[in-house]
Amino acid sequence: LSYIEQYVRRYDEAAVYSLHDGSGLGQAWAAYAEAGYKSAVQGPYMSRRALIFVGLYNDIAYIVECSAHKDAFEKWQPAFLSFAKTVTFKPADAQWLS
Repeated sequence: LSYIEQYVRRYDEAAVYSLHDGSGLGQAWAAYAEAGYKSAVQGPYMSRRALIFVGLYNDIAYIVECSAHKDAFEKWQPAFLSFAKTVTFKPADAQWLS
């Protein structure tokens, strides 16, 4: 199982709908997935859809998860993608890249 699949399994009725390697999260090499699950995270227990990004940067895994009620996900997906594009790391943490 991928790291994202293992991460999603902590929720009820979890499913990974798509998984993409080779994306970016700030300066980190990353993978992202669209997933669905049931959870009470940030509100009542409900069916959710999420974009989950996992970036490996300086040997540390960073996770960005954005979710919404399954019926509202399409509306929020552009905002979730825009938010993920804003992730950055301090230059001091990026010295190993130069």
